[in-house]
Amino acid sequence: MGGRFLRGRDGWHLPAPVAQVLGGLAEKAGVLRGHVYVHEDEVQLSSEGSVCSNEQRPSLALGDSGPERSGVSVHQDETSDVAMGVPVSALAEVGYTGDLDAELERFGLLDHQPAGVKHLLFRTSALLADDMGLGKSRQAAVAMHLVPGDGCAVLICPASLRIKWMRDEIRKIDAEGEVVILDKVEDVVREPRWLIASYERLGDIVEMINAGRIRPRVMGVDEAHLLKEERAARTMNAFLLAQKISRRYLLTATPILNRESELVALLKLSGHPLTLLPPDEFRDRYVGSEEARRALSEAVADWMLRRPKAVLKLEGKVHEPVPLELEGDRLSEYRSLLADPSLRPLPKLTKIRQLLERAKADWLINVAVTMAPDDKLIIFCNYTETVDYMVDEFVKAGIGAVKYTGAETLKKRQAANDAFQRDAETRVFIGTIGAAGVGIDLTEGNIVAFASLPWTAAMKRQAEDRAYRHGQKRLVTVLIPTHVGTIDERVLALVEHKERIEKELLEPSPPDEAEERAQERALAESMVAFERFAA
Repeated sequence: MGGRFLRGRDGWHLPAPVAQVLGGLAEKAGVLRGHVYVHEDEVQLSSEGSVCSNEQRPSLALGDSGPERSGVSVHQDETSDVAMGVPVSALAEVGYTGDLDAELERFGLLDHQPAGVKHLLFRTSALLADDMGLGKSRQAAVAMHLVPGDGCAVLICPASLRIKWMRDEIRKIDAEGEVVILDKVEDVVREPRWLIASYERLGDIVEMINAGRIRPRVMGVDEAHLLKEERAARTMNAFLLAQKISRRYLLTATPILNRESELVALLKLSGHPLTLLPPDEFRDRYVGSEEARRALSEAVADWMLRRPKAVLKLEGKVHEPVPLELEGDRLSEYRSLLADPSLRPLPKLTKIRQLLERAKADWLINVAVTMAPDDKLIIFCNYTETVDYMVDEFVKAGIGAVKYTGAETLKKRQAANDAFQRDAETRVFIGTIGAAGVGIDLTEGNIVAFASLPWTAAMKRQAEDRAYRHGQKRLVTVLIPTHVGTIDERVLALVEHKERIEKELLEPSPPDEAEERAQERALAESMVAFERFAA
């Protein structure tokens, strides 16, 4: 089609009218019109849009992205750090007409939750970053319900959480309001009171607004950390949607996963004044040290509300590292994979981590066998193949287990969740961190084990707090089995390092503690270059 690939922007420039581009996509690539979203305005890409510097990007190189076949024009942009420049309305305070305290009484909120509702309701946009299990969804649902106006409330969430939002949150506070879960534009015959959509449907919502089919008065974004990459398509569409809706509520217990700059996209979605700073000035002020993170925490304190799990007065949560030895055939296979020169780093890493996950099956079965009669075990894996293997091994050992992965249908996942929560005989739940680590309640479980850790402390905490949340009546024990002398130890060190960064931003220490922690932080930082393990 005569296009050229813009490597720095991960996109194509096609010198042709829109109709010709759409026809070419359909004819040459089988991409039909219904699969394409056409922005109604010109989209500007700006080199000033991102705060993350090239030096902050991961050092693991997987080879150049983009087309490699002959005959394709590849254009190297001068800028490789670009983002969508879509302005949204500036963050502002707003009032509420009526007796809000009296209104809130009818929703049966927990003691800490009215403050969260007010934090959202008194601002055109805000971030609710309460720790997992404090009921962010309920607080946001109430706030969205109370936003005045005739248009619908739009709720954006991962596809796996749409039914939960409808059944467990919206119906509990607005039993009469019409709720539509958007699968296709034709589902919306008339504007409902609530419209629930996955991130993949953001473009459809923008098109419906442009066509005058809906007039949203407020939008809520659950698991908002999924918008941390400003150049991702979902983030670009989220900005276009935010441009059309003045009230924007963001929800996530993990606003940063790896670095401070991940907070920037959320600040931009809210129209926060910090985003008016040039990127270099933002980095100088707020990135790279404990003092900078403390300054950033103070700068966003009025916009971001975060309360710790302590407000629930739960029984507590303890972590138990468990050193294991890798022996016999497993050890030989590990060494063989590590030394295999034919494998590139990423495939090698995947195969090694899968091996180490499977090697923990016997130990995990022993945990289940020795549990007290009223204990229940939750096992998190990184790979669907491991979950399938684990379930088979538990069945062979005569222990029933349910599985929860992205490969299962939503109906099967809900059935597994319900069985673990309601059936006394279902005592083991095995799921992937990606599918089961967010958005579901597993409060019947009081023992959590990681077959292998995720890459960030935030994802780890998200997963383990499926059990440690409102409704949990027992002490939660988190088991972290680690094969000594393997990359398990490096991953653990990496997660612990990221946890320190996260705490410095979200739970900043007083200045007098900084010196005390300096040596501890320096030790952790010496281990964070995990990619170098292969060398």
